Amino acid sequence: MKLLTWNCNMAFRKKKEQALKLNPDILIIQECEDPNRKGKWQEFSNYIWVGDNRNKGIGIFSKNNYDIEILDNVKKDYSKYVIPVKIIGDKEELILLAIWAMNNKKDRKKRYIGQVYTAIKYYAKLLDNNIMIAGDLNWNSMWDKSPDSPLYGNLNDTTKLLNNKGLYSVYHNLRNKKFGEELSPTFYMYRKRKRPYHIDYIFMHEDKFDYVKDFWIGKYENWIDYSDHMPLFIDIEDI
Repeated sequence: MKLLTWNCNMAFRKKKEQALKLNPDILIIQECEDPNRKGKWQEFSNYIWVGDNRNKGIGIFSKNNYDIEILDNVKKDYSKYVIPVKIIGDKEELILLAIWAMNNKKDRKKRYIGQVYTAIKYYAKLLDNNIMIAGDLNWNSMWDKSPDSPLYGNLNDTTKLLNNKGLYSVYHNLRNKKFGEELSPTFYMYRKRKRPYHIDYIFMHEDKFDYVKDFWIGKYENWIDYSDHMPLFIDIEDI
């Protein structure tokens, strides 16, 4: 299964060909327009979209004999942009938590990684399944101790919850890097090469790492014309 997560910086309908060159089976696209209202989407067999703004939500797309369905136990008002989805393939079924971490003006402690932390606690029972967690978490561990960032949980707290369930970051595991010491940015603020941050992630169970056939983060020169975020791409053997 080939999975791509990418914050496309809006108007995915005009940029999708760049992503489709990679022939992904599952795409998680943050800042995606509502496919029911704009664009033609015949390349995909199915999609799920969640958002308050028809021009800027999160879309999960499937193709290549894969299907997706939103889980019945999703509580949309709990953490709207942490979406539990079942991926159905010819050989396996997989649970996916697709993420676009957002600001929260009503509850400041639940913004960005605080939102992810509370959602993962809510969906804790799903973590025992064959599961991947992927998306734009909008956070780096360098901000965990910021006095301006009191949250329900920071990135360190979130990774502890996941590690206790045997889930680890693909980038940090395969590249042998610690959080906060990343060498591959996933975001360039204002699209400037000198403002790089690593804020997008994929997590999976540690016993599945041996089945990873390919993993990479997009390069600045190839993707910056399309978005301030770089895509994360993983190709994992169906097991």
